[in-house]
Amino acid sequence: MAKADKTGNLKRVLGPFDVIMVGVGIILGSGIYVVTGEVAQSTTGPAVVLSYVLAGISAMLSGLCYAELAVDLPIAGGSYAYVLTIFGELMAWCVFWGGMGGVLGGAYGVCVKVKR
Repeated sequence: MAKADKTGNLKRVLGPFDVIMVGVGIILGSGIYVVTGEVAQSTTGPAVVLSYVLAGISAMLSGLCYAELAVDLPIAGGSYAYVLTIFGELMAWCVFWGGMGGVLGGAYGVCVKVKR
């Protein structure tokens, strides 16, 4: 059972490092160690290397976009905070649930592959 503080709110147990490690575990578990070997063997062959290069370039460009946003908007936060500031609550809600879908989808992929 989760413990509450004096005001009745739940205590924050996971810190930023813990949340980052959960994300890294999902990425490594589903993307690199589980799916890549099966896809390379049965479907793509050596083209999987090209897909990793394209994914790396995409991640680099995304990082540059976030750096530009961090300079222009002096608020702490990720994509949710930036979209909330620029576009409003509805778009920020969509971005949040899109991110949650990615995390849950990655975790689901790991669970399915581990179960087999």
